[in-house]
Amino acid sequence: MCKLAVLLVSLFQLLLLQAKPDCSQDSTLSNTQTCLDDAPSTANDSYECSLYVAPSSIPGAGSGLFITRDVEEGEGILPGSDAPSIVICDIDSYGISTKDYVHHAYYWSGGGLASFECDSVSESVVSFGAMSNYHTSLYNIKGYVEPYDDTASNRFSNPGAGAFSYYGGHHFKASRNIDAGEEIFADYGQGWLDGREGTFADNVPREDDFNKAGSILGIIRKLTNSETTLDDEILTLIQNVTEAFSGRVASLLPNTMNEFENLAKGTFDEDVKAIVDTTVTNRNVKWIKEHGVCMEYISPGKSTIPEAGKGAFSKTSFKNGDLIAPAPLLQIMDRDFMYIYEDDKSTEEPSGQQILLNYCFGHKDSKLLLCPQSNIILINHCSKRKVGDGECSDKGPNAKIQWASGWDADTPLWLEMSLEELATATADVSRGLSMEVIATRDIKAGEEVRWIQLACDFIHIMKYMCLTFIFGDQSDFY
Repeated sequence: MCKLAVLLVSLFQLLLLQAKPDCSQDSTLSNTQTCLDDAPSTANDSYECSLYVAPSSIPGAGSGLFITRDVEEGEGILPGSDAPSIVICDIDSYGISTKDYVHHAYYWSGGGLASFECDSVSESVVSFGAMSNYHTSLYNIKGYVEPYDDTASNRFSNPGAGAFSYYGGHHFKASRNIDAGEEIFADYGQGWLDGREGTFADNVPREDDFNKAGSILGIIRKLTNSETTLDDEILTLIQNVTEAFSGRVASLLPNTMNEFENLAKGTFDEDVKAIVDTTVTNRNVKWIKEHGVCMEYISPGKSTIPEAGKGAFSKTSFKNGDLIAPAPLLQIMDRDFMYIYEDDKSTEEPSGQQILLNYCFGHKDSKLLLCPQSNIILINHCSKRKVGDGECSDKGPNAKIQWASGWDADTPLWLEMSLEELATATADVSRGLSMEVIATRDIKAGEEVRWIQLACDFIHIMKYMCLTFIFGDQSDFY
């Protein structure tokens, strides 16, 4: 047992070592600009989807994004940005409590020209920026700011100028080689976790925790080369000792011989990788396609509706009733939070509204907002009353919005909530509502997608009411 005592001393020394400081600030998206053509991506009837939303490989993390093809380092996950980014100004200056909305957990620091919008700028970056989970050792994408473009609408003659974002969004590329079947992980920065002390973030292993666990695994391996017999009891002892110093590191260690044999691969790097792999559930391509929903069947392009800015164009053909795109939602409990003030909220009338308001669903008789976090924000509205007048073409609208179907298990449960229960969930930084875009007639590849029918019957929250996109103070416009 003397050798065991010596090894335990080595373990104490390792755990008492001060971890290297994390000198990085909260992750921001890169300023490097790339160009995205206004024309929609090449569309065809045999387009093969490779980007899906499906249950995350991190237990308890909800949904995540997955790739079903190999992607080389530096290669774009998509050809370019899949949607504009939306700038939010000075949101922390107006006395808005974080318990009243969940966007604060999904914002990114403003990049590029967005940093000139106001004193404190944040960005809502849908799809990759909102739906990608964070893993401290497996992050694999990085965002690059796309160019700002204010030429889509004439500021002097079009009353709709300024109603939509001129920011091109972010082109996300692989920051390392990604294998088919991997979940897409963004790098939030460790500060994102450290700033949430007292929450679930306390138990999320950091990169240094994985490295320490790998070092301890090496110490344990030495026991197998000594006269000490390694067994479940000794492994549990080592885990308990580690727990006194770091619960996160202890949670990564084996406490049975079977677990140890699965983790101890030989070298330090191999051990660490094996430990990291235990924190996610392996998903293969077949499973992802069976349990996921395609995220890339629409792409941005210049809308065929005059002065409407960007629109959503189909990459493939759809039959009547097909699911075109999913739309997880973030809730804002009071739309008055979207007011902007020049200086002091307590003494001034609002001077305007956040442009985010134009990208959320709501109703004129309710203050609740539901904001899509996928590129369905590209889809423009098309009234049935205007068929044939040149705005929506002779065929009129071709899609509708409805509550999410079987791919999202949380939505039916959340639809049963009262407004008070929804407020409680919001205070806990929880979300659970989703919508989806459904084809209302056959759609050709390359055709612009435009919606009319909206989600109705918000059960207890907005019973018998239809939700519509909100533009300024008008919410019932179709």
